[in-house]
Formats: sequence, C-alpha cells, structure tokens
Amino acid sequence: MAMIVDIAKEFKFGNFNTSAFKDIPFMTDEELALVFQFMQDVEDNKPLRGKNKPSWQDSELNDLPYTNRYRANNLWHYHCGGYPPSKNFHPTIGLKLNLFGETSDAVIHYQKVAEDHIFIVGYSPKHNPFPKETDEPNPLLTRTK
Repeated sequence: MAMIVDIAKEFKFGNFNTSAFKDIPFMTDEELALVFQFMQDVEDNKPLRGKNKPSWQDSELNDLPYTNRYRANNLWHYHCGGYPPSKNFHPTIGLKLNLFGETSDAVIHYQKVAEDHIFIVGYSPKHNPFPKETDEPNPLLTRTK
C-alpha cells in the first residue's frame, strides 16, 4: 500500500529558525536531504533506519505530561539522522512504532492522518528536551489537519 505524504504549508513556507524548530526556507542542504529522503522512502514503503514513536509517550510508552493535544492530533516523530556508524539497526516498517531504531538529534514531526497518510508539520534539528504542548513557541499543534 502506497503511503501519502503531505507537508504543512506553514512548514514549507514558515519562518522558524531555531534549534527546536526549523522550517524549510531556513534548512541547510543536508537537513533538506534528510526530510526529502524520509518522504521518498515513506512513499516507496522502504524500511527506515530511525526510531519512530508517538510524541505523547516516552520510550517506555508511558504518557508524558502536557501532551494530551499531541495524542488527540496523533502526532508522531521520526529520528531522521544523521546516525552514528552502525551495521545493526532495527528498521521501521510502514511508520509503525519502533522503539529500537537508531536515534538522532534531528527529528521529523508528523501527524498520522490515516494508516496510509501522513502530514509533516515540522523538523527539529535538536529535539532534546522534547517540547511540551504548552511550550512557546510550539508550531506543531497549529499545523495539524
């Protein structure tokens, strides 16, 4: 089944340029390559190297405080690279939950609209600590479908 990948217009044309959030007009060539490779691989249903999980849960699947709206909007994030050299990784298939994929500073934030449709809402060059829904500025919740 082919996956539909859409991008929020606010991400495509936005003005965020921080270590927490960066929009496409301010991304480096390397960062753009990470996003576009992710999009292509997802559309082609290729296995992905990175960790993939809901944004309202920690790595032990415990609900995080101040993330109710992430759950309500089905927001996830994918660790898109760059990765340390490694020959062994547990691939993410079909954007299913994968707590054992490779981690990276950079993540792509997306909304799971349906099992075969995602909507990319943002990119974080460094996602630690992960933004709470109450943190300002936080564009993730204003960009969902």
